Amino acid sequence: MPAIDKLLKFLNTPNIAELLDDDQLHKIAEDVTLGYQIDQDSREDWLSTNLEAMKIIKHAEGSNERRDFPFVDSAKVIYPLLAPATIQLASRLVQHITRNDRVGECTILGEDEPIMNPMNGQPMPGQYKKKAKAERVSSFLNYEKLVESDTWLKDTHKLCHIVASWGTAFRQVYYDPITKKNCSDLIPPEDVIINHNISCLEKAPRITLRHYLTKNDMVSYQRSGYFLDLNLDDLNYGTNDGQKNDSREIMPVHEFLCQFCYLDLDDDGYAEPYKVYVHRTSAKTACIMPAYEYADIDVNPEDGEIRYIKPRIDIVDFHCMDDPQGKYYSIGLNYLLLHQNKAITSIVRQLLDSGTLSNQQGGFVTKAFKTKERNLQFKMGQFQVLDINPNIDPNKHIIPLPFKEPSQVLLGLLQLLISSGKEMGFISDILVGDAEMQNVPATSMLAMVEQGTRAFKPIVQKLYISLKKEFKLWFHIHSIYADEVTYAKFQDTNLAVYKDDFDEESLDIVPVADPTQSSEAHKYAMIQAKYQLLQSAPAALNIEALILSIMTDLQIPDPQSFIVPQESQKPDPKMLQVQLDSKELDHNIQMDQLKASLQAEKEINARLKLQLKQQDANRKDIETQGKLMKTSVEAKATLVDSNVKQSLAQIEAYKAATARIKVNKEDNSKGNE
Repeated sequence: MPAIDKLLKFLNTPNIAELLDDDQLHKIAEDVTLGYQIDQDSREDWLSTNLEAMKIIKHAEGSNERRDFPFVDSAKVIYPLLAPATIQLASRLVQHITRNDRVGECTILGEDEPIMNPMNGQPMPGQYKKKAKAERVSSFLNYEKLVESDTWLKDTHKLCHIVASWGTAFRQVYYDPITKKNCSDLIPPEDVIINHNISCLEKAPRITLRHYLTKNDMVSYQRSGYFLDLNLDDLNYGTNDGQKNDSREIMPVHEFLCQFCYLDLDDDGYAEPYKVYVHRTSAKTACIMPAYEYADIDVNPEDGEIRYIKPRIDIVDFHCMDDPQGKYYSIGLNYLLLHQNKAITSIVRQLLDSGTLSNQQGGFVTKAFKTKERNLQFKMGQFQVLDINPNIDPNKHIIPLPFKEPSQVLLGLLQLLISSGKEMGFISDILVGDAEMQNVPATSMLAMVEQGTRAFKPIVQKLYISLKKEFKLWFHIHSIYADEVTYAKFQDTNLAVYKDDFDEESLDIVPVADPTQSSEAHKYAMIQAKYQLLQSAPAALNIEALILSIMTDLQIPDPQSFIVPQESQKPDPKMLQVQLDSKELDHNIQMDQLKASLQAEKEINARLKLQLKQQDANRKDIETQGKLMKTSVEAKATLVDSNVKQSLAQIEAYKAATARIKVNKEDNSKGNE
């Protein structure tokens, strides 16, 4: 029989183990058990460290034991560093799970086609096929997780605490053929055994889950055809490492190894992925199921040989901080803070024991004290009667031990370890709301929060990736096992979801959480930025989409109901014509006012020009009058000057005539003599 025909036969068989002989089943059980032990040994250091840390978190380390060092009933206190660090980190992860009562949204792949109106054959505005399908599927998946399921959200909160403490958590998503339901089980990390030397889940050669089934569960699987008809009374349930069974239990559980592994059952040299159930203590194979589907088989068309089979892994892994060596299991706060917590606890116990010894005192007494009792013990307010010579000084016969008070060096070291432990465990004052907030600007506070959560963002991004993988598993399961039409009611809306809606080629589903925001402060800073954009440049933005985004970030229920639909925002044509006429009338009035203003300005300019001409004429008249006055003054000055000269000439002539008369008189007088 060709290999492909065997695989098709396996796909149609509920339990492939029915087609194999006992030797094959025994060999498979041995391989499964051996592979389980190899993987368990590879992660032993990681597992032991986490189990030791869990004892400290639960304060179970030595709580029932009596400590006799350094003295009987010495301090057993355990410093609480791991527990608050885990609570803080898990609380920050939880807030990224839901938003506005939703956990996931569908996105559209490829181009969308409009929905046609059957009346006129025209596209209906705003309605598209893929968009409508995405809305139906999103609402249904959110209803299934948050309303119909009573455990999914609660288990997700537990998962966040496991991720914070252990570093790695697991969830199994599958369809239960017995109950006909989709199931999501949170599996403790110690019950998921994977080789620690791989880098990612997809490269694991084996994935082993420890399942614990009662006899009733096994009977149900047998009668449904999924388990072989094993003699259940011959199966030894064992002790299960002392974790699951009690000696008084009337319905003990049996430990099964549910291993995802690769087996070559068609004998073609290529191992196919299967899921195998093996009873651990008896090493018997109970069930083998294919971990692939028909569409996952890639066959060479030339010779019909199988080239590749895509495995269907129903396990989703969640990680905290990657292993520095690149190995599979991530590290959490258990790994980071275990030894620091132990060191702090040791110092605290030393300080308490030192204080106890210092307070109680003790020492030696000589035989000078004669008492009936060999050992002296005192109660509060009690005085012991001693037989001693009055001449003996009691102080010289009492030798106290040199007990010292608690060391200040240890106290300083304790404070240093606690401070560094809180910093490593994300328990800074600014993040737990215990910092001084007076007179601190909002931008400075946001910067401090950003600095404090810088190492936290990668954890949120990995949580986002894992949630997306889980939602895709849910989506795929619905595409196979969903009813043709499923009705539900979510957020006061009746939903009708069809099996064809779960089309993996046209839709993708992602969580609603934003992996870039690691705190509420970042979210509100983003809201403030959007609000400022809305005020600064409304013309360049899609106002409806921006307001819807702000309401969504504020977690306002049903934000779409607060926004007026675009159809309601379209104006009435008559009102639009009235508005246009009104605008035209206003424009005409403004033009008339402008013309009147221009005319008035022209008149003012004309008056100004006339005034300037008059002023120019007056200026010219004044200049003419000035010239005439100047000429008149100059003429008068010339006349005066001429008169002065004539007067001077007359004076000179008079002087000359006077001189001649004087000379004549003198001559006449001389002649008479």
